[in-house]
Amino acid sequence: AVPANTKVAVAYGGMIVDGVTYAADAAEGVALVAAANGDVTPLTGFAAGQDQANVNFATIIGYCAEPGGVTVSTKATGRVRTR
Repeated sequence: AVPANTKVAVAYGGMIVDGVTYAADAAEGVALVAAANGDVTPLTGFAAGQDQANVNFATIIGYCAEPGGVTVSTKATGRVRTR
């Protein structure tokens, strides 16, 4: 019998991961956070010049690396560059 696998692969540190499912449209380079069901979605809730005190930047898992960004209505998957 083959023993059960007890290890989980985790991407860490600036890797490009292709085929990630996006929950919402994202421009190339925008910061991404985890969404429901393992999807990613753009970090929202702040704008340049606003007070950033209530934004948890630790939740950023990576950045949209899909050339031209991702438009979910045409293609919901794309590349992510991990942190």
